[in-house]
Amino acid sequence: MKNKVIIGINIFITFFILIFFYYLSKLNPILIEKSSYDFIHIGMETIVSMVSFTVFYIGWYSFPYEKRQKYVIPSSIFFSIALINILHIYFAIETTGWGISLLFANFTYMLLGISIILLNSIPDSHIAKDRKHFLFIPLIFTISSLAFYLFMKNSSFSVYLNYVKENFMFYRLLDLSVFIYYFFALFLSCKNYIINPDMRNINSINSIMFALISKYIVIFHIYQNDVFSASAHFFKVISFLFIVKTFVMSNIKGPYEELKKANNLKTDFLINLSHELRTPVNIILNASKLICKNPLEYAKYISLIENNAYRLNKISENLIIYNEIENGNIDTEYTDEDIVYIIDEIIEIAEDVLDKKCLDVSFEFSNKRNFVTDKRLFIQIFLNLISNSIKYADYGGNIFIKLDIADSLKLTILNDGPPISDDEKDKIFEKFYKSKNTKLPSTEGLGIGLYIAKEFAKMLNGDIQIVNKNNMTGYTLIIRNAKNVKIQEQYRKVEYSEKYFADII
Repeated sequence: MKNKVIIGINIFITFFILIFFYYLSKLNPILIEKSSYDFIHIGMETIVSMVSFTVFYIGWYSFPYEKRQKYVIPSSIFFSIALINILHIYFAIETTGWGISLLFANFTYMLLGISIILLNSIPDSHIAKDRKHFLFIPLIFTISSLAFYLFMKNSSFSVYLNYVKENFMFYRLLDLSVFIYYFFALFLSCKNYIINPDMRNINSINSIMFALISKYIVIFHIYQNDVFSASAHFFKVISFLFIVKTFVMSNIKGPYEELKKANNLKTDFLINLSHELRTPVNIILNASKLICKNPLEYAKYISLIENNAYRLNKISENLIIYNEIENGNIDTEYTDEDIVYIIDEIIEIAEDVLDKKCLDVSFEFSNKRNFVTDKRLFIQIFLNLISNSIKYADYGGNIFIKLDIADSLKLTILNDGPPISDDEKDKIFEKFYKSKNTKLPSTEGLGIGLYIAKEFAKMLNGDIQIVNKNNMTGYTLIIRNAKNVKIQEQYRKVEYSEKYFADII
């Protein structure tokens, strides 16, 4: 609701300014002294060129650290904007080139709109390692603009390059088309802000909003030195300044904040890892000392050593899986699997810990048992989800598992432990996150089990959702049917220890 209110306020301010200039256009023309207007015009356009070079500079030198094409490609376009705007200034000074000047001004407006649309629409993924696109992209736009100008100049359309009364409608239609195009860019910016409400998207909205106001005011521009032309340049500068703010936050402040967050995660991870390693190592060492003193009397502690050795092995396996995910080294192999059999087998392995906590497990499933999926990834997802449910279920409580297989697989795992709060619904899937809920029976673990489950679910074209219903809490795994994948005839062999759940109690 807050996001829509902010967008509403911005749109209200925009329309208020638009209406103000509309009524201003009904009055007698307000002219500015020619020398003063030229000073304002050249000064404002110089600022726009400098701002454009600044955005390009930010993109160029932050590239090794900020490689996302969402910011790299738009920032490269600003080199074209700067070059074309210099041509606009040059022809504006030439008294016979005013029409050509307006043509290049429209090119800069169009490129600004293209940059903002790309900023709000292209994927937020990494781009190539070299900087060649920083030169190729602006080169394409600049050459295209010059080619269009030369085509107009050397053809029967050359008459439109003269800003005279006969061509007045041509330039108004050009302004109007760019103005309408900006509404589309504003729509994309608002849509992106609703999905991801942060300051970068607010700045993007403000930039296109002021550019739209600037282009709207130009529609009322009749005389070269009227108040509408001067106001349009003013709002154009404001628009470009907001774009600079967007790129500063994205390419400088953003990576710094991410680096700070990564350092905090690393610190938390090392603390958690040292704690997780210390507990089983101390148990193993103490049990070993007792056995060495009196092997016959303390032989019962051998199972304790074995359980904690498996616990250490589980930690190392999770770290290996985490590293594979981070480096993109997970391959999927799809096979037709009996999901009911897999779940039954894992529940059977968990019987010891279920008996120790006196937990009752009920498993419901539909008639259809088989589903095409990656066996290794599915087993790892289920192991992580069921171990969390066992871990946080109340002693003497219940665990409810329901499997539905139709066009997609839907697996629900619930326990009667403390409910997962709304604040933690998204956080618990973050890597190294450990719940701050003091009501939970344990906060042990590295905080990567649910992260691994979530990432594996995404790889299988699925998702994991938090469920709180009927005084029970847990997870729902949804995996959509795999399409256009090669189904292996030979099943992938998946090994997991019978002591997988040894670390829960």
